[in-house]
Amino acid sequence: MPGIIKISTRMTVTNGANAFDQSVQNIQSDQTGRGVGPGSISVATAEQTLNLTGYKRVWIRNTDPINFVELGFATTVYKLVLYPSAAPTMVDLAVGVTLYLKSNIAPCEVDFWGVKI
Repeated sequence: MPGIIKISTRMTVTNGANAFDQSVQNIQSDQTGRGVGPGSISVATAEQTLNLTGYKRVWIRNTDPINFVELGFATTVYKLVLYPSAAPTMVDLAVGVTLYLKSNIAPCEVDFWGVKI
């Protein structure tokens, strides 16, 4: 019997006349494999890789209060940015993908959590 992974999200923005309230989104999936992997990595200004082989759904968070981290799926091609101290970014990964990370000015600590589905 598989395990169950449940994710709930909600986003609310109030800024003067601008307001946005996205109702709770619920995602549920079966987890047939085993594995939940928390960890952290110090990301330097030179490109480095983060191999998450076997993990399907990953949350990544830049804990640095000042610097951002660029994130990509091919060397020197960065399509995502992890802003300083922002909420975790959830990414669904293809099998065998390697993430490429690079800090903009100084090394940053990046936390990640992954689940095998």
